[in-house]
Amino acid sequence: MPATNCTRYSTFSGGTFAPTYSAEGSVYAEDRWLITNRLLIEPGLRLDWDELVRTPLLSPRLAGTFRLDGAGTTKLSAGIGIVYDATNLGLIHQPLEGQRVDYFFDSNGCPQQANGQIVPCNQPPPAQEPAAIPVPTTFVVNRNSLQAPRYINASVSLEKKLPFDTLLKIEAMDKRGTHAFTYNTLNSAVDGIYLLGNHRDDRYHAVTVSLRHRFHGHYEIFGAYTRSRARSNQIFDFSLDIPLLSPQLAGPYPWDTPNRFVGWGVLPGPSLPVVHKFDIVWSAEARTGLPYYGTTDQGEIAAGFPPSESLHLPAYYTLNLQVEKRVHLFGRLWAGRIGFNNITNRPNFGVISNIDSTHPAPTFFNNNGGRAFALRLMLLGKDQR
Repeated sequence: MPATNCTRYSTFSGGTFAPTYSAEGSVYAEDRWLITNRLLIEPGLRLDWDELVRTPLLSPRLAGTFRLDGAGTTKLSAGIGIVYDATNLGLIHQPLEGQRVDYFFDSNGCPQQANGQIVPCNQPPPAQEPAAIPVPTTFVVNRNSLQAPRYINASVSLEKKLPFDTLLKIEAMDKRGTHAFTYNTLNSAVDGIYLLGNHRDDRYHAVTVSLRHRFHGHYEIFGAYTRSRARSNQIFDFSLDIPLLSPQLAGPYPWDTPNRFVGWGVLPGPSLPVVHKFDIVWSAEARTGLPYYGTTDQGEIAAGFPPSESLHLPAYYTLNLQVEKRVHLFGRLWAGRIGFNNITNRPNFGVISNIDSTHPAPTFFNNNGGRAFALRLMLLGKDQR
């Protein structure tokens, strides 16, 4: 047993090396129908089967493109389809990884239960240790009860060619998932046996507006803004390696970024006495900070810090700026690039969200190395001169 100043002590046992296999088979058919010189329809059908779910899965899909004008400068595209996720062997294999047993103590060394209830303790001297209550965590899979995770994906986009070789695109996407795999405790307990089931429902909605402008040669500039929302009724991925004791909760996905901008470009640089015809290459990203939630030392979700839309890390942005020189050598086109990534030295924040930590929760910290020098040599292909 640990010393009395340890608040949580975990042991692992029972794991064994046992490979997990699955045979999969798929077949699909797709066709293209040119209804008129403006309308193109693409129907498709896919059939999947694997050894774990053992249910034939039919996935129809339909897509189409319609030119709104005779000049072909405006195009409307849409599509919808059913998609089944491949069976995740990592989730199926988790019961073979063994069992975790947790023991909890308060600051005086008195044992606690997972719900924070203190077992009476006379605060023995450090040489003695109180009897701790074991809290086991195990994973169970019943393959005969599993269904294939099913998603309905739909999208619609409008593309418009603007003057001066500029392309505008507006795209909306909707993804709705049901029967996704997730582990959950029996009767929504915070610990014990975690059973793999099909209880997760996912929702993802996004609207993206982008502009692309082409200059002469290989020069161009691109920018896109996305407004999105990613939610699930069960967001936790429980495992032996993640000491979280909680029933499943609804909330945003860990990668949810409601606002995001990305951009990049290649522009001609000024001619210098030493170097002629070099390019300026840049890329940028700015987004909402990722969501987080708070926990206690016992791995329970902390009061006031549940997964929610209001708990996000500080906003993140980065700018990468390099200069590039292209040369023709040995019948090939080469490019050498030198510059800086994250030239503004903006932090990519992480968080300490344990309310029992010596740091006040939440405490944000820099989770990356900051500004970095970059040097690249690239082979672009055959010399086309």
